[in-house]
Amino acid sequence: MLLGLNTTARRVSPPNLSGVGGIFNAEVLKAMRESDCPRPAIFPMSNPTTNAECTPEDVFKYVGENAIFASGSPFNDVPLGDGKIGYVNQANNMYLFPGIGLGALFSGARHISDGMLQAAAECLASYMTDDQIQKGILFPSIASACCIR
Repeated sequence: MLLGLNTTARRVSPPNLSGVGGIFNAEVLKAMRESDCPRPAIFPMSNPTTNAECTPEDVFKYVGENAIFASGSPFNDVPLGDGKIGYVNQANNMYLFPGIGLGALFSGARHISDGMLQAAAECLASYMTDDQIQKGILFPSIASACCIR
């Protein structure tokens, strides 16, 4: 028996979703809100923006203000009322790819190891503040990208 995404989301209560264009409908997002996860993460990674699985407005409307949103496409932050903001993260390789590529070139590395990727991710994470993390911000601001070393 093959179950649809709506039924699966209700039965499994996943802590996060990542998928293909247009698939995260209101019913799926509401199921995420009803899950046991205190900070459901929704990652619509399809490009371009018109192919995204859902919009950040839909996520914060149906999942709630505790949702963590990261997209492969650029979207604006979402005003939630009462001065609250639903932060929109653009998950993009722009933070790490240039440094990893340049490091591999200069070091003469023939492959990028898991350890290299782990070190790059830990370096990127070290530029985050506790306040940013509590707000659901996943990456340092684009303005600070030139400072990441």
